[in-house]
Amino acid sequence: MKKKIWMGGIGLIPIFSIMIFLDFQKVKKEEKPPLPTVKVGEEIIKADLKSYSWKGNTGTIKGSKDQLLTEVDPLAELTVTFNEGEKPDNMTIQTNPPEAYRNSVEPNRFTLPNYPGSHTLEINAEWERKGKAKYIVELMFKEKVSY
Repeated sequence: MKKKIWMGGIGLIPIFSIMIFLDFQKVKKEEKPPLPTVKVGEEIIKADLKSYSWKGNTGTIKGSKDQLLTEVDPLAELTVTFNEGEKPDNMTIQTNPPEAYRNSVEPNRFTLPNYPGSHTLEINAEWERKGKAKYIVELMFKEKVSY
């Protein structure tokens, strides 16, 4: 009888170890804010987390010097979405250089300006109880000629 109890106790050790490991992974994942899905038309564009203050943790992430610019049409519509349950309470989108404008009608939609060249889009998102984050999207606006 004691041998069965002893073997059962030893069998529980790996189970508890796995549970602790998975819990640690979940906590580690929640140390940074969620990444948005950025689309221009149907094309998904990578958004890089630049800086954040999240659940007491702060950080700045250095950008890659080799980051590729995504070529997009000017005046196209850009949308920013988060997974269900991760939607920020407040979000703004603006360009750098700042000749463009913020879209105030729908905070997750932005009409790209008609200025050819490389532009950096800055997405600022804020969650009341969790923190805030700044994301960067690098774009190359095609030249559009209109008469």
